[in-house]
Amino acid sequence: MLVGLEPFQTRIAPQELVKPVMFVPETKRIDDLIKDFYKSKREVAVVVDEYGGTSGLVTLHDILEEIFGEIRDEFAPRESLVRQIDKQTFAISGKTPVDDVQEDCGVAIEPGEYDTIAGYLLNILGRIPAEGEKVPTPIGLFVIEKVSRRRIKSVIFNKP
Repeated sequence: MLVGLEPFQTRIAPQELVKPVMFVPETKRIDDLIKDFYKSKREVAVVVDEYGGTSGLVTLHDILEEIFGEIRDEFAPRESLVRQIDKQTFAISGKTPVDDVQEDCGVAIEPGEYDTIAGYLLNILGRIPAEGEKVPTPIGLFVIEKVSRRRIKSVIFNKP
């Protein structure tokens, strides 16, 4: 026995720690689901289809992010998706928001139907690029560093 530590005396039944699962139909309105989460003091529900099969899982966090955008933990360090290699060269994750690339690299990317730098490059090319492919753009040269399946994972950006 460890000195100074008394054995755990209180026993808690598992039923006291676990709440029953909340099931909701996939046709449930979001505003009603938020109210149900609030009333039941739960944050997760299993979504079922018309046949009673599991259609998915929804959380309060998912709903709030759909309404307000990505929610970041203010205490968690910001994930660095842009890394400066030298004065004119940057390593960029494909999932980096265009706004972050503009801010971190000091460039102006024309608005379009894309949110990430990968989406910007796919918009320019009109196809999935190969690793090592060079993509000249109005803001500089992108070199596709890594592609996984149909997704641009990382690029190297050289400002003119």
